[in-house]
Amino acid sequence: MINIKIFEEVVSLLAESKNHEAILRIEALLEEAKKKGRHNLVKTLKSLTIKIPTTTLSAQSVIQIKPDKGLYERVESDVLLEDVIVDEKTKDILTQFVNEWQNRGILKELNLEPANRILLYGKPGTGKTKLAYGIANKLDLPLVLVQLDELVSSFLGKTGKNLRDIFEVAKNEQVIIFLDEIDTVAKHRADDKDLGELKRVVTVLLQNIDSFSSNSILIGATNHEELLDRALWRRFPIKAKLSYPDQKNRELLYKLFLKNFKIKTNVDLKLISILSEGLSGYEIFEICNGAMKNTILSREKKIDVKILLKSILNNINNESKLNKKNTYEICRILNKSGFSITEISKISNIPYSTLADNLK
Repeated sequence: MINIKIFEEVVSLLAESKNHEAILRIEALLEEAKKKGRHNLVKTLKSLTIKIPTTTLSAQSVIQIKPDKGLYERVESDVLLEDVIVDEKTKDILTQFVNEWQNRGILKELNLEPANRILLYGKPGTGKTKLAYGIANKLDLPLVLVQLDELVSSFLGKTGKNLRDIFEVAKNEQVIIFLDEIDTVAKHRADDKDLGELKRVVTVLLQNIDSFSSNSILIGATNHEELLDRALWRRFPIKAKLSYPDQKNRELLYKLFLKNFKIKTNVDLKLISILSEGLSGYEIFEICNGAMKNTILSREKKIDVKILLKSILNNINNESKLNKKNTYEICRILNKSGFSITEISKISNIPYSTLADNLK
């Protein structure tokens, strides 16, 4: 039998509009149904999750996608800009940018225009895409999402024309055009290894940026700013570098991602954030999501520190970011924080004797 108690909790959560928590519980039911070979129930539960409006903090999950001719997606974002955790320098840049647009009328009366081109750059998982959604939500503007890598691979030979068609949207209505992975087409034109077609596309892109409507906003994003053509780099007057969160912001991210889930008093989020050094915001989201699912599957009502720590170690090990030295360093910090070697052994799956020898 499928756990009826969890199913009753799902109904109760939906009645309270706690959709994200309800989806996590349905996923727990899904896991159980798969193990028991209940294929019809699996199909039913999957269709149910699709129908539930989600309020999860993952940017990809909160948008309503409306495909348009295969060139781009027009989305309406539910991501709150306040929920995008960035460093103070980036926050100041964003505050200025948003403030100019919210007071656009005042500036226009003085023959001034708000800045309308911003480039977001940094390592993968630092929140560039989510930040674009947050800006769109804050300014209440539709986001035209352009996946340039797909555009080039699918429409090579017509990329220049398609770019012009996309930029035409900004002339006809007030929107935010988001060029994700802009380095796909905006590489150095002097690169002899590049196709001639792509070099021409860079020129088309520059021309369209130069004539970009002042009524709309253009956001570019890249993981490889060093690949960008210098001419394109100069065409974005505002540039914001997104970095991996520091210890303070990692703690804020844990609080943000776990805010709809009960946590036991033995969870020290400051300690958890210290142990998560070097992780991106997206990786912390995955850790929290994993911990919530494991809590539900363990039939627990609150997240325990051991489940959260296991989720951290599993995530980092899966990403090959931990070697033995770093693993033992985390274990050493836990030991100094009051965890016994027996407890750490259960959390890390390292044999007691091995752990004792390495923590001397």
